Amino acid sequence: MESNGITGIEKLMTVKELAEITRLAVGTINHWVAEGRVPVVRFGSRVLFRPSEIYVWIKEHYCPATKTAAKGRHIKQDAEEPELFSGEVKE
Repeated sequence: MESNGITGIEKLMTVKELAEITRLAVGTINHWVAEGRVPVVRFGSRVLFRPSEIYVWIKEHYCPATKTAAKGRHIKQDAEEPELFSGEVKE
């Protein structure tokens, strides 16, 4: 996990960075934050995300493919983790 130079503290992600990683709209992320559907770190009105918590959150919402995708293409089940989440997650 990338750190900001302080031992044991992850570099926090912005809403825009999370939207880019998940390929969701910024508005969707903001809506989910308001509903409490995604883990956040708040500093006043600023909303940030811990990569390790986002990784767990994504894993909890993962639905493995069990059938052939539309148009006869097979969905790859063992895709590699994105570079952002490679490495061990501290709990």
